[in-house]
Amino acid sequence: MRFLMILIMGWFAYPLVAQETTPEPDTPTPDIPLVIYGNEPALRNNILITIDDCIDEVLTRQMFEFLVEHDITAVFFPLGSELIEHDPTLWQEIIDAGFEIGYHTRYHNEGMTIPELEEDFAAFQADLRDVLDDPDYTIRYVRPPYGVWDRNWLEWAEANNLVTVRWNLVTRFDLTMAYFEAVLRHENGGGIVLVHPRPTDMNWLENHIDDVMALTTEAGEPYRIVNLTQAFSDDEEAE
Repeated sequence: MRFLMILIMGWFAYPLVAQETTPEPDTPTPDIPLVIYGNEPALRNNILITIDDCIDEVLTRQMFEFLVEHDITAVFFPLGSELIEHDPTLWQEIIDAGFEIGYHTRYHNEGMTIPELEEDFAAFQADLRDVLDDPDYTIRYVRPPYGVWDRNWLEWAEANNLVTVRWNLVTRFDLTMAYFEAVLRHENGGGIVLVHPRPTDMNWLENHIDDVMALTTEAGEPYRIVNLTQAFSDDEEAE
């Protein structure tokens, strides 16, 4: 009987021992939180332009070229279903110009389970690597459709060491520069702008980009308008 009890105890203990020896995923850089809103200390004095969906290829290219003309880099969050339909040279040029591409799901589906997210993300990244002809391109930034930050999304992103990117400014037609600047005047002084490649957003950028670039911090320094990796870097050469 005693031998049987020892055998049973050893049987139940085995999964626990195996679990303890399972290697943990790589931890993120300490300065980069796994969920960012725009007002984190690490983003101080940075304005980040993020571009979602990218359904219209013509307007996506127009917006990209407009930002390049103004020496601005940004982060694109295209839908995977649109990404594979566009001219691949567009996305190759986007990467070559110093922009970044993040995950926004393949079909703009919110509320997916963790296994569904795993499958969708893997397919999205595989398609992106094919489009870029780069088998090593690794996605670091993610954004759920409609801003649905549910528990499944956050647990999945954290488990995979992915940074979920929110926003605190949207380029609606009624977004005034006074409100734009007021949002930047929080303690840390920075913002994440949500843009879509559509006529109203393009018009807003064309009418206000010079004003945005002219904004200065309370210390009188210009804001950096850069991609996410550059914003998290203290290297001035990143500009």
